[in-house]
Amino acid sequence: MVIETTRLIIRSLNLKELIGYLEGKNPFDDFNIMLSKNEIDEPLHLALLNEIIPNLKKNRNNILFYTLWLITDKRFNMSTGSILFKGKPDAEGKVEIGYGTHEEFQNKGYMTEAVEAFCRRAFDERSVKIVTAETAKNNPASFKVLEKNNFVMFDENNEFYYWKKTREMSKALTDLTLRK
Repeated sequence: MVIETTRLIIRSLNLKELIGYLEGKNPFDDFNIMLSKNEIDEPLHLALLNEIIPNLKKNRNNILFYTLWLITDKRFNMSTGSILFKGKPDAEGKVEIGYGTHEEFQNKGYMTEAVEAFCRRAFDERSVKIVTAETAKNNPASFKVLEKNNFVMFDENNEFYYWKKTREMSKALTDLTLRK
């Protein structure tokens, strides 16, 4: 699956590509896309090994919500980060996203653009009513990504802020933009 924006292509990885990616292989060699030197950090490595790959093995028919998506800059054919849903929507229609930008591509708007496109894709699914995200309290760059995408903070604990964007919020903003 592919999601495209003005300057990004966001591609889902199938199980074979995920396993190869974990082993350091480029899943997009056929597309001539270069991987970043900071491609898989320790948290992503652990998530791939312990959560993403096992969950995709159990849910092969629902790749949208159970795989990692690589974000690439069209102009440079370079991977800039990754994004994912943390499982399918719950009974209330809530789905959580997670994301990361490679260090050399931070503060360039890549993740803001990717989150916007990912939320649009989520709301294309009837079952999704709310998109949520958590950010570490010491990560203001991530707050900005969510704020620029009209997420609102709804909760916090000692370590994290919790954010949400509803289908209604998204639709109201789209309607407002169309009226201008």
